Amino acid sequence: MVDGIVFDLDGTLVDTVDLWVEVWGKTLEKYGIRIPKERVRPLIGLPPSAIIESALGRKCDSETEREIIDYRSRLIWKYSYMAKPFEDVKPELQWIKSMNIRVAVASSSIDKWIDEMLNVAGIRDLVDAYVSGTHVKSPKPAPDIFIEAFNTIGISPKDGMVVGDRESDTVPAMQIGAISVLVDRLGEFSKPKADFVIHSMPELHGLLANMR
Repeated sequence: MVDGIVFDLDGTLVDTVDLWVEVWGKTLEKYGIRIPKERVRPLIGLPPSAIIESALGRKCDSETEREIIDYRSRLIWKYSYMAKPFEDVKPELQWIKSMNIRVAVASSSIDKWIDEMLNVAGIRDLVDAYVSGTHVKSPKPAPDIFIEAFNTIGISPKDGMVVGDRESDTVPAMQIGAISVLVDRLGEFSKPKADFVIHSMPELHGLLANMR
């Protein structure tokens, strides 16, 4: 039985992965780091410092890292128009709430971005709480943000589920005893580390129905 679900945001509840790939590509290029978009895409969802380190192949000095992140944070709003709702998300969350399941969002983004994207997806009133990357000491793929999200909705991880589009969501979920569900909309993962794999939100409906 699942009493609470923690959702990732970007790429899971709202269609923003292409947006983030574009923004990170332009940000890194400004600082002389040129990598193909296909290399950037799998990194989306990780904290900014991890993306920069992966792009560089080494750790970046703190001053430059801060400068890159600040530039990205300004640039993202220029491309926010690219964010689109997934049409299958709102009906699924409406059903989940009708089943008295608590809902939280755990995102590496800042609070302002989470608020904006919940409005884009039209689901602000269907989410009980959210936790941003600024609220925890260790960001994804550490489990801290998911632990905090479950705490905010008063649910034990062992009675909960984590739903995300990256293994940086599902692996920490398994570490804390939650059911992990990978949303693989594009069939990107051949051997994903998750308890369950779905390709659209209506498939989550079936999973939950079988668990109650």
